[in-house]
Amino acid sequence: MKKLFYPAILLIATVFFFNGCADEDPAQGVSVDTFPRATIEGYAYLNINQSSTAVVKYAPEGTLLSFTIPYSGLGISGSSGNYVKTTPVKADGSYAVELPARADGTPVTVSISGAEILLKITTDDGKSVDQIFKVNPVEEPIVAGFTYRKKLEYSQKEAFQVSATWEEAIYEVELEYSDGKTNLPVPKDTEVKITVSGNSFVPTRANDWVFFKKVGFNGSLEIKMDAPSLFDGGLAFTWELAFRAEATEFIYDYVTGTEKPVSNDYKFYIKQTSTIYGGESVDAGTVSATRGAKLTNN
Repeated sequence: MKKLFYPAILLIATVFFFNGCADEDPAQGVSVDTFPRATIEGYAYLNINQSSTAVVKYAPEGTLLSFTIPYSGLGISGSSGNYVKTTPVKADGSYAVELPARADGTPVTVSISGAEILLKITTDDGKSVDQIFKVNPVEEPIVAGFTYRKKLEYSQKEAFQVSATWEEAIYEVELEYSDGKTNLPVPKDTEVKITVSGNSFVPTRANDWVFFKKVGFNGSLEIKMDAPSLFDGGLAFTWELAFRAEATEFIYDYVTGTEKPVSNDYKFYIKQTSTIYGGESVDAGTVSATRGAKLTNN
């Protein structure tokens, strides 16, 4: 596999499945650390209607499941949007997640969804196709102090043929941000959303392909997927992330005539469009997150 090196970029201030969060929303600055908890646990199953070259009973290890609660359902006034927490499926197909609930015992409705899965399966007539599986969305009301068991089922939703000329490609990048004093790696397990246009596939898909990865140690991010070769133009995709971190500003004090350090929590984010090429590895160097809005603790 060839390896391409891109210059560092600085922003100031074949079976594959496509992939949690802290107890806060970086965009909203809402914390639920003090809320009581309820637990949802169970197994994520695959419902395969066609014969397969391998027996698959559970969703692949690492498949991300998402649990969404409107802030209004938690009784948080003045905050729009949703609390979202993700958890990966384990090797045995099981999952478990703790979620915030209301202290007054009022039921809170949780919407459960999951990352799409792509599996290469063999049909009854011997053809190999790439099959997309999507989890059947469900809702579960929860009350603080209780554990709920929920079976999640993935069903076949769409089949398409990736060109036989596409090969595995790798995109590698190091992620960092500035806390106002020094450059630090983006926190481990920060969720990264990757989007590939539906027009990139043959036949074209009605919807874009969206999957998730997590930042590794020392801000490392590796994305693997099949792509056309450099000669055929490669495959363009967009990747983005957001996280909450503390940063220091130095404010001039007119009384003392010196700069005074002031620390606050901020939303940091990255959004980029990149291209990978089948059979090659792209080293994109280092990308720095942009510091956005100041966040407050509710």
